[in-house]
Amino acid sequence: MSQIEFSLQLAEHVGCPAKGELKVGALQDGLAIWFEEYPKLKEYLLDSDGNLRRHLSLFLNGEMVISTEALDLVIDDKSELFVMQAISGG
Repeated sequence: MSQIEFSLQLAEHVGCPAKGELKVGALQDGLAIWFEEYPKLKEYLLDSDGNLRRHLSLFLNGEMVISTEALDLVIDDKSELFVMQAISGG
């Protein structure tokens, strides 16, 4: 199993653990398991078309992932995924 981590603010907002395991394979399949247990997480991460929302930033093994390609990523047993809200400022 690979590892997934959500920012503390995101985890608290949707009521899921901040860290856990993620099924190896396509990211969308691994997240589907989380969505079954934490439906509010699905509402927060995906839009009505099933795409990742633009307000998120994903990092796979420390590298930022383009959100439009993220759900198709293949996760292996050594992968570490971090999900957070995108932050901007001025």
